[in-house]
Amino acid sequence: MAIHEGKKVTRAIWDGYWCMQTIVGLENKELPQWHDDLLVAVLKGGGYAIATPYQADMHATDWMIVE
Repeated sequence: MAIHEGKKVTRAIWDGYWCMQTIVGLENKELPQWHDDLLVAVLKGGGYAIATPYQADMHATDWMIVE
């Protein structure tokens, strides 16, 4: 799958895109430090959010690789 190969992906109806990022949790004395590869949504306004796919996204046929 393209996103697991480091490529950015989008849908025809989106202005942003999704990509895989390694996220490192901040060290907190009450919580363990962690890191993981997560799907991140890069928003059209330049912000970031953890990507949350909906059923419509999973079944969509309009996915594209962002060059």
